[in-house]
Amino acid sequence: MLPKIFSLSAMAAAAFGMQAGVVQVGSGSYSDQFPGTDSAGRNGYISVSPAVSGEAAGRPVPTNDWWSSELVKPHGDTMFNYPLAFRPQDDGLVIIKNMTMQGLNMGDTPLKIGLEGLNCTATTVSGHSDWTVTLSWGDMEATMGQGMPFTYFTRRGDADVTVSAMGTLSAEGNILFVSGSYNGADYAVYAPAGSTWRINGVTATTDLAGKDYFSAVMLPGGGDSKATARQWSKYAFVFPADTRADFSYDSQRGEVETTYSVTPDVKEGTSSDFLFGLLPHHWGNLKGSYSFESGTYQTVRGELRMLGGREFKTSLQFHGVLPTLPEPDAATGFSKEELNSLMNAVNNNDGLSDWTDSYNDGQLLNRLVQTARIARQTGNDALFQALFNKIKARVENWLTYSPGEIAFMFYYHKPWTTMLGYPAGHGQDTNINDHHFHWGYLIHAAAFLEQYEPGWKSRFGGIIDLLVRDAASADRNDTMFPYLRNFSPYAGHCWANGTASIGTGNDQESTSESMQFNCSLIHWGEISGNVALRDLGIYLYVTELSAVEEYWFDVHHRVLPSDYRYAAVSRVFTNSYDSENFWGAGIEGSYGIQLYPVHGGSFYLVHDRDFAGRLWNSMTSLTGILQNEENGNIWYDSWARYYAMLEPESGVEFYKGCTQLGKKFGESQAQTYHWVYSLASYGAPLQDVTADHPLAVVFEKNGVRTYCAQNYGDTPLEVAFSDGFSFSVAPGEMQTAVSGEPLPQAPTATITADPATCKAGEEVTFTAVIDGGDYEVSSAVIKVNGEEISTAVLSRAAAGSYSAKWTAASAGVHTVHAEIIAGGKVFASRPVSYTVESAEPEIPDNPVTPGPGGSSEVEHTFTADDSQEGVFYAGYSIGFMYDSGNSTVTVSAQFQDESLYPGWVTPRLFNYLGSPFENPMTGSFADGYTHTFIGASPGDRYEVAVKAIFANLDGKGGMGVTPRVSYVVPVVTSVGGAEIARHGEIRVWTAAGVPAGCFDAGIGMEQLKSQLSPGIYIMRTRLDDGSIQSSKLVVR
Repeated sequence: MLPKIFSLSAMAAAAFGMQAGVVQVGSGSYSDQFPGTDSAGRNGYISVSPAVSGEAAGRPVPTNDWWSSELVKPHGDTMFNYPLAFRPQDDGLVIIKNMTMQGLNMGDTPLKIGLEGLNCTATTVSGHSDWTVTLSWGDMEATMGQGMPFTYFTRRGDADVTVSAMGTLSAEGNILFVSGSYNGADYAVYAPAGSTWRINGVTATTDLAGKDYFSAVMLPGGGDSKATARQWSKYAFVFPADTRADFSYDSQRGEVETTYSVTPDVKEGTSSDFLFGLLPHHWGNLKGSYSFESGTYQTVRGELRMLGGREFKTSLQFHGVLPTLPEPDAATGFSKEELNSLMNAVNNNDGLSDWTDSYNDGQLLNRLVQTARIARQTGNDALFQALFNKIKARVENWLTYSPGEIAFMFYYHKPWTTMLGYPAGHGQDTNINDHHFHWGYLIHAAAFLEQYEPGWKSRFGGIIDLLVRDAASADRNDTMFPYLRNFSPYAGHCWANGTASIGTGNDQESTSESMQFNCSLIHWGEISGNVALRDLGIYLYVTELSAVEEYWFDVHHRVLPSDYRYAAVSRVFTNSYDSENFWGAGIEGSYGIQLYPVHGGSFYLVHDRDFAGRLWNSMTSLTGILQNEENGNIWYDSWARYYAMLEPESGVEFYKGCTQLGKKFGESQAQTYHWVYSLASYGAPLQDVTADHPLAVVFEKNGVRTYCAQNYGDTPLEVAFSDGFSFSVAPGEMQTAVSGEPLPQAPTATITADPATCKAGEEVTFTAVIDGGDYEVSSAVIKVNGEEISTAVLSRAAAGSYSAKWTAASAGVHTVHAEIIAGGKVFASRPVSYTVESAEPEIPDNPVTPGPGGSSEVEHTFTADDSQEGVFYAGYSIGFMYDSGNSTVTVSAQFQDESLYPGWVTPRLFNYLGSPFENPMTGSFADGYTHTFIGASPGDRYEVAVKAIFANLDGKGGMGVTPRVSYVVPVVTSVGGAEIARHGEIRVWTAAGVPAGCFDAGIGMEQLKSQLSPGIYIMRTRLDDGSIQSSKLVVR
């Protein structure tokens, strides 16, 4: 059981003074009445009442969950639980084996379960637990949960249960089978023992033999689904009365153990075992031995493995956090004078404004707090005090309310049981978005204030604790706030959207700001003496890290497709993911939002150094970061700090070469300067050593380990590390100690490739030159994307040099590293990235004429038998039209014989090589349907399919997905009849086919770029054999 983190005695309750909407909490206060809007109409709240009933009506409202849209809409939006999708309707619940990476059309109704005569215009949430929700139609309730292929139903009254389905229905005793349904799914519906099913075409009914419970399951693919349904009948009537994720933190071992348990409500039968579905961050970190069921499900979060039982346990390691880095060594070139100059600039331009919002102001507070810590550490007391005073005044302004105020205040909105900060930003008030992001900055600042003004928490700590409880109350009996509002205990990470208002489910983008919130709880709990809160922060930190590494970073290569273009995902939805962002920036913004802000709790970013190198290499290859590109979405300070954690000494050189630092308003160049020189002094953070104190981290440089720990207490603190080292930290100080003997220097490898880049299908030779360090090297292997590329002994071109050949199967950025066997150990080298370009498309027989209005058209025809999924009843065609004048590609779909498709729904286009995955089409059956992609240029490749939803002639719902069809935008072959290039020259065209210049073949690439305006170009040159070589050129 979780310890109670906050309690309110009768005496403390009396301290909550009341005055015309003012609720006093120590020296802080908030309003319990809406204060009104400001001059711009800001300040709001969710205007509808939460749709709750029954047991849920007497509890705080749990927003920010996978099912939260049910709270604000009559039937909510589609919910996704891994492995299913659910859509409540007036007459029942639709259960769907969803196609990932998309929302759902209203025509997708493969399995609908209800009661005869059921007609409820708005479902309500009648119950919920850590990862389940119960929806009520009045006479029927359905319980569903994350990782659960079963859905559990109860009814009131004696109306028959009705099941309608796409597919073939059959019955065997009390089990109804649905075979060959939408998306290839098979289902089973279990009525109580003694029940019989009455089947009429595609519908079935039962009276439940007078009982009031039943369940349905989507069966795993492969094998005999009916046999699986019979075997799983032992789970069919074990309902989840409660679900809980309970943790314990062993500080001596740095281990967080989490127990995931279900309280079973056994309706019938002798077994009380429940069927869990474990996601990768569960089954990849199990503690103990478990025997899984044979069936698995493929979900958007990876493989879901099935486990019968009452509970399972996971184990995760915590490697520590710090408030800041230790003071750099002057031997690295660090200058206090330079640092003071940069810190003064922060103080002179603090950015604080009366016109702001809760998010932006939090970022500015972070900038000041981090700079103030450094000022105190380096002895600049006057500057520290100036910054401290600004931080204190700003934070206390937020934490106090007087009647008439409409800004820099908090309002407790009782209907939705939440604290709202005004002025809000990003839907923090009107959709209860991002509370953990916003409050994390304030809680961090509060820990800073208590550190340097002991006793501050006795005055303002009470209202800070309210913010903690708003976003992460650990008390399931809290009457003011829901349990862990933002954190999803089973998904393992936070959700940012208060009402799950996007069609593909709830979402979270900035994992780094979520991790910062978790880190803020560690600091606030430690400095305020609230060990239970500190441990909660550690639990959230390590659990969210395990999910981030799986679902955003895919460090184990078991979630994202092997040919995924980018090194990381930036947005995770419950049924989707992508590498885009909510403010429309490019990949630089998408990567950056996974780093920002970099602070003393960000060492997890290089926890997996292979991934960290892959992300850095992808960033440098896809953006102009190494060329100091002026781009407001390349956050140079964050990237300088990130690279310094990966390569400390090179990080200083990167910093020195940056001319774009200090431009992200929530960061300061002063902190970046201090950061990179500190890591240059002490080395990279180690992630394989733990400590018995949470505020402790180990760095290593040239085999020498530096141990760093912060003591917030008022007595000396002995800190012991898992490698056997220990030292004492003085009260109130952050101190370092150095290990006595340097560790042996590990082997390293320098990897080169010949050729430097290649195209898909071509062969490349990788060579690893090994430096054994203090070890004797016995052998080495070279791996691409984690897979060994030679099973035989590698060829040795020279002593210490190993080579292997590899054929690039697909385009993209691939990761290459060497595994070195030396001294009986295996060492992994730092990874490098290798870029494989798409194979050059063939020049079409009828080339496009460049210039405005040029076009090219291709059409593919199919028969009714052609489908990758589902069925069609007549032939159809898919075409592509390229318009070079508008730089567009239009995809068209024409279907035959409308009479065969009653109930036809406008088709959707699947885009396999871009985002979003699912796209709307426009048009009509008679005229055909189209979707247009903009920004097309010669050489671009498209791969699409079209999905159609309909009802066939028997009234049975249907669906068809066409085969994938590829199209390459044709290349320019002539300009006004002239050759595209002669020997010794390069000719360049814009993406639309307009000539941009002719250049000598000997011109350097940078010189060529300097003579072109920013944009996308096509270059062509003629080789000695007469063939034409083409390539795309991007000028930034």
